Amino acid sequence: MGSCLLSVETVATGKNETGALARATLPLAQNKVNIDCTCCYSTNNEATFHFVTNNASKAKELLSKNGFRCTENEVCRWSTNNHPGILNKGTTALAEAGIEIEYCYTATPASNNGMTDVIFCTNNNKKAAEVLRRY
Repeated sequence: MGSCLLSVETVATGKNETGALARATLPLAQNKVNIDCTCCYSTNNEATFHFVTNNASKAKELLSKNGFRCTENEVCRWSTNNHPGILNKGTTALAEAGIEIEYCYTATPASNNGMTDVIFCTNNNKKAAEVLRRY
C-alpha cells in the first residue's frame, strides 16, 4: 500500500536556450532547496520546469529572482510500490472515480526500496489523494 499526500509544485517558465535548466537549478542548489521530482520540456521556444521540492515557496522566490515566471500548483504525490502495472491500477481507479488527470510525471529515488513517486495534477486533487491511498 502506498501513500498519497497533497503537495505543491513550482512551475518555472522562461526562454528555451542552452543552459536554461542549469540556470534554473543553480540557485536551488546554492540555497539547499532539494528537487524531489521534476518534469522539463520546451514548446514554442519556451522552457517549462515543474519542480517538487522540499521548499516550494523558497523555490518560487529563487526562480523568480533569476528571471523565470513562476506559479505554484497543488498536486498529489503518490508514493507506491514500483512494479509493472501499478500506474495502470492507479489511473484506472482515478478514472472510475471520475477524476480527470491534467498531467502526471514520475520519479524513482535512488534509494527507492522498491518505491516510486508519481505526481498527478487532476481536476480534484483531494479526491485523487483519497483514491490513490488505497494502492
